[in-house]
Amino acid sequence: MILKSMDRLTIWNFPTKAGKNGNYIKSYRGSFLPEMARFSIERYSKENDLIFDAFCGCGTTIIEANKIGRNGLGYDINKDAVMLAQKMLKQNTLKNENLIGVVKRKDSRKFTQKDILEDANKPYVDMILTSPPYFNNLKYSDDEEQLGAIEKYDVFLKELNKVWINCYNVLKEKGFMLVVVGDVRGQIKKRKLQGLNGLIPLHIDIINQNRNIGFTLWDIIIHPIYNMNSLHNAFYMKWLKENDFQFINHDYILVFRKM
Repeated sequence: MILKSMDRLTIWNFPTKAGKNGNYIKSYRGSFLPEMARFSIERYSKENDLIFDAFCGCGTTIIEANKIGRNGLGYDINKDAVMLAQKMLKQNTLKNENLIGVVKRKDSRKFTQKDILEDANKPYVDMILTSPPYFNNLKYSDDEEQLGAIEKYDVFLKELNKVWINCYNVLKEKGFMLVVVGDVRGQIKKRKLQGLNGLIPLHIDIINQNRNIGFTLWDIIIHPIYNMNSLHNAFYMKWLKENDFQFINHDYILVFRKM
């Protein structure tokens, strides 16, 4: 049988580059594809649902939710990202008085149901789509409170776990949480000093965290990444070759469900 769409496949291909179309007035480091966000939201929610992003960055989840008739709420600790998201959400093509499109600067380790109620007029969220920092791979800002600034992996996981607990508490029963994440390399000086070598399987650690909290792992989807800038970095490609590493050109979309 040949499927004409990706709806029931576990590999989602979107051969474009993030932030280069539509409502995205400026690219943002680490943002995921609008096409992927929209497809995910359509697949796991319905119109007028409240979609939440605990690491909303420039607001991709919120923008795509509004574009297809969902309400959106996002938190991020990076004030520059929040300002950018708020600017994009004010565009005429996204204005809809019947929908909520809110992005606020908040630490997702600390939010509660009270925050959701105050910010979205609803005591719970219907779906979560988010992407945490891939350990300390990227420096998103100079804000020392961001998780991506944490140097020790065990501390990073401990702090990240607080976010998943909060997400579990605000998600409705039988609601889905999708976590977009990639693994990282340990074979660089600042990580090697901690005894981290080879591949750091971040997606596995996140699966274990959420299963321990009470989430059910529902699916794992492979999300190939195209047009990566690192492919054009001669020093990085040389480093991969010298260490016998493969180039990581995919993310995981971890689908959890609150049962």
